[in-house]
Amino acid sequence: MTNYKWLTMTLCLALFQVGCDKPHETAAVASSSVANATVLSVAPANRVSAKPSLPVTVVAARQQVNVSEVTRVDLALKTSLSTGRFDVRITPDVGLVVVSGELEQQLTISNAEVLPMSLELRADQPGKYYVNIEVVSPEQVEGLNRRTLAVVVIAGRDGTKTLSADSKAEPKKHVLPAQETVQ
Repeated sequence: MTNYKWLTMTLCLALFQVGCDKPHETAAVASSSVANATVLSVAPANRVSAKPSLPVTVVAARQQVNVSEVTRVDLALKTSLSTGRFDVRITPDVGLVVVSGELEQQLTISNAEVLPMSLELRADQPGKYYVNIEVVSPEQVEGLNRRTLAVVVIAGRDGTKTLSADSKAEPKKHVLPAQETVQ
């Protein structure tokens, strides 16, 4: 075992000396805990690596429509920015038919907290659909200039069921006879 330790230590010192630029500085480098420190920068200086956080939300995130009827759906956006411009792209789920309205819009912010948008939609089948909204602000820092939002569109009756802790019927209890075997 001791031969193995000496061999490992000798090999480590040899590799450490090969990594040094100047052989006479080996002792100084060996006593230091940090030989070389290099700062790596992956992203360009003008780009911020962060979760997309454009300050924009949907005013009404849940909308109700009637099946096979054209219904106006409110897609208004709320922002804390005072000036700027938003490029908006709207993508409805399969099953929602856009009757009128623009799927790509440019909204200008001018001291308005709420930016109105709407579409007229029709759903031919009852169910839950999504209208996806991608908002991009070209004036913001890249990486923080976009946000993707979704509006839930319920077609037909509201299909959400509330759960209750009270049981309407008591479960049946089955008592089975004991079975014993002797070996």
